[in-house]
Amino acid sequence: MDYCKVLSLQHLSCSKTVQLLFNKHIPSIDVSNMAPPLIRFKLMIIRTIPHSEYRRLKKQLEMDIKKLNLSVALQKRMESYITPIFCEIEEWLNACFLIWAKKDDTMLVVMKSIPHCWSTDGTLDRAKSAKLIARNNNLLLINRFIFACIYCVYEEIQNLWEQLTPKDKAYFLEENSLHSYLNSIIKEWITYLESWLNKDWQFCVAWILGTKLWEMNVYVMKRVLLALTPIERSHYLLQALIDKEVDSDVMRFCLMIMTRDELELVCKASAVQVFKGLASWPLRTCFTEIIDKFWPYITVEEFTDLVSMLLHKIKDEKYDYPDLATILKKFWSKSPPRYRRIAGENLRDLSRALYFVLRFEYSFTKQAYLDCWSIPEE
Repeated sequence: MDYCKVLSLQHLSCSKTVQLLFNKHIPSIDVSNMAPPLIRFKLMIIRTIPHSEYRRLKKQLEMDIKKLNLSVALQKRMESYITPIFCEIEEWLNACFLIWAKKDDTMLVVMKSIPHCWSTDGTLDRAKSAKLIARNNNLLLINRFIFACIYCVYEEIQNLWEQLTPKDKAYFLEENSLHSYLNSIIKEWITYLESWLNKDWQFCVAWILGTKLWEMNVYVMKRVLLALTPIERSHYLLQALIDKEVDSDVMRFCLMIMTRDELELVCKASAVQVFKGLASWPLRTCFTEIIDKFWPYITVEEFTDLVSMLLHKIKDEKYDYPDLATILKKFWSKSPPRYRRIAGENLRDLSRALYFVLRFEYSFTKQAYLDCWSIPEE
């Protein structure tokens, strides 16, 4: 399967430029509404940066980009990176909020680390930022330990565990201490830490492969897969992906490291999962270059489900963000006529939303799109 999973040089240069422009404004971002909740009740409590902050930053960054005197096309391309890179910051801050157990200066450390933790693909390197938190002696041990576990900062986990007080260790036995998903990861690590097992990293890798930990956490998966031989890595990679529901972050990482033969096997077995990974940032920027490769693997039923998924994702987007609409239009226009006909018949409840997206050349306001969902079908 001839598939290019390498992001373009234009993408890398655009994302790098926008990241550098963002760095100037990060100290001014208001995160005052983010503080540890008093009660969690196993809920994933979402805290976001105020929308006024997004509008302010977007306006400032558009002005900064305009000063670069780029071609109109390149300026538009670079402006389109503002929202996804802003979302990287917002989602990382929210992820930190969810695992922030006790109040200290963790969020300040996170904010200060962002300019130093950008990846070349336009994402934030959360593991790198988490490592800075885990190693910061000015923060509470319990917070440092949680970040080390969730983001697989293996070098710090055992040392931090040994420094925790009995009271802090008992915190993790409380039913509502953290969201159940986070608790399950930490408890797996605690089981390992309290066992007689050799704590050398290679022994730890062998232990992790015998648990669900490495499949449920992309940061554990990254470290484990990269520690294996090519043959071992291929075996466990395919085992984790084929015929399974996986997080888009997991699929995105795996797409970046798998061979063409591995990719073809995964596409044959789980084309929908691969599609979802490609529709996520930043791989969505090269979506149109590779969509033609997928038709041998996608059934008409899967095509219909994916169109529905994209329509709902556009509806759920917090910001006016044209990338998903562009993907949907390309996906629809490139599909076989029979697929479009059957999908159109099966998606009658979503026909207004679908044809609203298809008839626009570039973008539309979020409210105009939402209005399509509020009008009942005849």
